[in-house]
Amino acid sequence: MKIIGIAGSLRPGAYVRRLLEASGHELPASAGFGIWEGLEEIPPFEDGPLPGPVEELCRALSAADGVLIAAPAYSVLPPQLRHALDWASRRGGAVLVDKPVGVVTVCLRPYEAIWTQIELRRVLGVAGAVVHGVDLPVSPAAGRFDEAGRIADPELRDRLRPVLRHLCAPQGATVPPPAARTVPAPAPVLAPAPVKLPASAARTVPAPGSAPVPSPASVKLPAPAVPQVLARTQAG
Repeated sequence: MKIIGIAGSLRPGAYVRRLLEASGHELPASAGFGIWEGLEEIPPFEDGPLPGPVEELCRALSAADGVLIAAPAYSVLPPQLRHALDWASRRGGAVLVDKPVGVVTVCLRPYEAIWTQIELRRVLGVAGAVVHGVDLPVSPAAGRFDEAGRIADPELRDRLRPVLRHLCAPQGATVPPPAARTVPAPAPVLAPAPVKLPASAARTVPAPGSAPVPSPASVKLPAPAVPQVLARTQAG
């Protein structure tokens, strides 16, 4: 099995190039891996005879069992990568029909490379490729690779390996999805223990009619004074 890699950046020592090289170490030992170095020579798409670098690209793609593309998360595709995919999809014949293609996009924050993934999938889909992609939200900083150039970050390797499995799967084979993480069930919530409160003294309420209701104390009012009318004696 032969896998060909294409780095979407032409800068020497670019992070996507180092990531592409490190990805080759994660492939099975039975898979041969090589990076195609002719991207810089690809001219813009035009009608007419195929240029020599384009013919070389088409031969390399036709001879490969799978393709791995690493691209940075730009608002537009790198021009040379765009030219190569335009030639392969519009003038390359059937070099990518039913061929597995892995797309790895590098970004600083999650979902930053959505547009790049969508555009690469669209162009490769037109060419008939079977595309599998992954975004790798990683910072291009030191410590991502070990001294041998391999990927040192275990989380990065775990995110990349499903794409590589799809590239190396025999045509028509079903690749099982990555194992789901087991999330422990939450601990049951225990009800609080019942609390016994001391019984309060019962208040005895007499039943209606069982006891005489005391009447209000009678109030004795003094008898009104009788006015005495003194007779006036008239002297006669």
